[in-house]
Amino acid sequence: MESALTLESLPLFPLGTVLFPGGVLPLRIFEVRYLDMIGKCHRHGAPFGVVALTRGSEVQRAP
Repeated sequence: MESALTLESLPLFPLGTVLFPGGVLPLRIFEVRYLDMIGKCHRHGAPFGVVALTRGSEVQRAP
């Protein structure tokens, strides 16, 4: 069973750029984990967040 998507568990998509609220940025998603994440958000009509990736070490699962 899939867990519910809530604002307490907002999926995040790391990018090497800053995206301001209301901004538009076409995404080219090719990594399977992010394709799965975006697909789940799309199926449930749920949002996802975009965060700036600054050092490269931020890409990991939360504890």
